[in-house]
Amino acid sequence: MPFQKNKTTDSRMQIVLLLTLILSLTVAAYYQVIYCGYVSYDDAVYVIENDHIKTGITLESIKWALTTRTDGNWFPLTWLSYMLDISIAGSTPRTFHISNLLYHLANSTLLFAALYMMTGHIKRCALVAALFALHPLHVESVAWISERKDLLSLFFFFLTIIFYAKYRERQGLFRYFITLFLFACGLMSKSMLVSTPLLLLLLDYWPLKKYESILSLKFGKLLIEKIPFFILSLFSGIITYNVQKHKAVVSYVESSLYMNTKNALISYVAYIYKTFVPIKLSVLYPFPSDINIMTAIAAAAFLVIASAAVIIMRKEKPYLMVGWFWYLISLLPVIGIIRVGKQSLADRYTYLPHIGFFVLLVWGLFELNLFDKISSKVKYALTIGVFSVLSVVTWNQVGYWKTSLTLFNHAVDVTDNNWVALGVLGYDYITANELDKALMLLNRSLSLNPKNVMALYNMGILQNKLGNREQAFQHFQKVVAIEPDYRMAHYQLGLQMLFRGDTVGALQEHTILQDLDTDLSRQLLSSIRIQNNSNAVSAR
Repeated sequence: MPFQKNKTTDSRMQIVLLLTLILSLTVAAYYQVIYCGYVSYDDAVYVIENDHIKTGITLESIKWALTTRTDGNWFPLTWLSYMLDISIAGSTPRTFHISNLLYHLANSTLLFAALYMMTGHIKRCALVAALFALHPLHVESVAWISERKDLLSLFFFFLTIIFYAKYRERQGLFRYFITLFLFACGLMSKSMLVSTPLLLLLLDYWPLKKYESILSLKFGKLLIEKIPFFILSLFSGIITYNVQKHKAVVSYVESSLYMNTKNALISYVAYIYKTFVPIKLSVLYPFPSDINIMTAIAAAAFLVIASAAVIIMRKEKPYLMVGWFWYLISLLPVIGIIRVGKQSLADRYTYLPHIGFFVLLVWGLFELNLFDKISSKVKYALTIGVFSVLSVVTWNQVGYWKTSLTLFNHAVDVTDNNWVALGVLGYDYITANELDKALMLLNRSLSLNPKNVMALYNMGILQNKLGNREQAFQHFQKVVAIEPDYRMAHYQLGLQMLFRGDTVGALQEHTILQDLDTDLSRQLLSSIRIQNNSNAVSAR
């Protein structure tokens, strides 16, 4: 295994220069992110209105981070990273954006380090790291404050594979348990890393070259060695499922397993297309109402043929099989066969899978000798051209994240019938006090999907702001009829009942909220007490 212990001065200088160039280009492409604000989608729950986060690091906030099921997720280290940011630099959007960018720079560096440690190819590793650092599909993970979990989980993932490579070089319990600990930290940042044990087995095949066949005794030993990793993945999966079930995240699902499978097959190919043609990128891609079966069959055929091809070529070109199956396996937890949320696919889901695909692409270009007849000057010109284009597209994409209005207006512009983005944009215009625009957008959203609970809720907020309390009440009722655990709708219903003088009804909503959101439950109870005290004073 080509671990690079005895680097020459020239190679060290080359590494420093290449990394400096990659990180400088990345900072240039992402620089304007520090001037971006919060967005209305998730940032409120994660940071803006989260009192536990805003307190910074305290014993109480640490306890909350370890036990909360907020937003249907369990990622205590992600919550703690937000608290650390606030403790160090305050709660302005710039604090979180700078921190996100630093994580992305660190991840790009660690990716280079991990690949170089295992392969020894400076230029190839640099190209993979540059593609990872500058690809526009990764803007969502960096520019969206709520996607800190992507960045933090990959940070621990890269440390995991670095220490795993060190363990493979010289085995020992200390290195093994450090690797296991870092993997656990990654899972506590985002559960998408559940596929890591399988990815480690891929690395064992290439570039670590620890077995040649899955039928070999060596593979069996490596598989047994991964049992604690599989146990951690299983434990994380169970926690995630139970949390999402408790928070009814999966209740958004209105599509069958048949529809989900068709969408998953097409999404696998769509991510590859977007890798090469990163245009019309949106923060949200709504789940389609219908999916052509022939398109799904064609996607399935492509995946099967590609998988068969890389398996056939595995001995001569093992990097093709490892890169391809890395892509397939790491996408599996979020590909949508078991659908959670409203999206058909999401740019942020490529943050980990792209690594395998970029390795396949870069190693393939070098080892298939496709450019042997091209002069060095032309090769450098092509490389500069590719990364210049990626940098410009990334810079442009970051600009859409300046405000929530610019982000979701762009989403509406580049997608068709995006009822989710229309619903969010309606709320943004309510916040901007442009109520006529908000009404138009929410009506459009509901005409596309009458059961869009977010748009129904936002319409309730809008009608309440317009003074139409009865209509607001009806919209909040529709929300809880469709989504019984929609906590904010129960809170608003409680307030509307108080306004009507229905204290009993408000108390019923308070009781419901005790199981859904204790903070909102306390707020509603406080409003009830204030109202009762006011009524008592008036009675005197």
